[in-house]
Amino acid sequence: MTNASRSVERPMTDAEGSPQDGGPRSMRLRVEDVSKVYSGADGVDSVAAKGVSFDVRDGEFVSLVGPSGCGKTTILKACAGLMPITSGRIDYEGTGRPAKAGTYGMVFQTPTLLPWWTVLENVVLPARVLGLDMARSRRRAAELLELVGLTGVDDRYPGELSGGMQQRASLARALLHEPDMVFMDEPFGALDAITRDTMNDLLQTVQRELRQTVLFVTHSIQEAIWLSDRVLVMSRGPGRVIDDVPIDFARPRGIALSADERFRELELMLKQELYTSLDAPGLDTTSLDATGPDQELERS
Repeated sequence: MTNASRSVERPMTDAEGSPQDGGPRSMRLRVEDVSKVYSGADGVDSVAAKGVSFDVRDGEFVSLVGPSGCGKTTILKACAGLMPITSGRIDYEGTGRPAKAGTYGMVFQTPTLLPWWTVLENVVLPARVLGLDMARSRRRAAELLELVGLTGVDDRYPGELSGGMQQRASLARALLHEPDMVFMDEPFGALDAITRDTMNDLLQTVQRELRQTVLFVTHSIQEAIWLSDRVLVMSRGPGRVIDDVPIDFARPRGIALSADERFRELELMLKQELYTSLDAPGLDTTSLDATGPDQELERS
């Protein structure tokens, strides 16, 4: 395995500053030795994740990347309080427990917009659920739709929008109630390559503008490097975090960054770590080409 990118400094401790702005960051989320075991109908247990530990600081964009079946989505849902854990501890904002509904936003793999409601009504849905002031929420929804590039479509229905436009609306909805953190589960995985790049660029703009804390699940190594302050590498299932890689490229980051030599070195290093964890028979990781097309990592 290459150590080409190891000149990059390791992540900071709680008291240290941001890799981007030098300022202090408080802890937003801490995951400690978390495991998740599913009990099968046949009485056979399935271990999805084992001993997962990491943290996310205020304003950070942190990506989880790993093979299919390694427990990335399981851990994301557990952090959001949508799934109980078997053992370990999740501490959201010092509460000693996972995130509580209303304190975070969620963007799923599919937009999950209600087809009988207009775009605007879909975006203000969290306000209805949480009992927020509707007039203020509608104003914020209009501002968010402008921020995500959907000005003028507020009275249209989801079926009239492209997949990329639907995910923009889904992102605006997740941000409506000014959440402390946003959880994103492969939100752009079903989009074509050009639309996906556009959405990644948009997400960077939104995250920078709002200083939003994000935990992001992806199979794409390039996407993880492009978007993140840190990339958490998970092993094959039962998944655990095998590396925590800081990404210190200056922001904003354009698509041309993927041609940068250090970007390619990071990509190659992450590919080697992931494929080594797969222990795929006959796979020669020394022959991986970081300049080749990005691959979505599937369990062998």
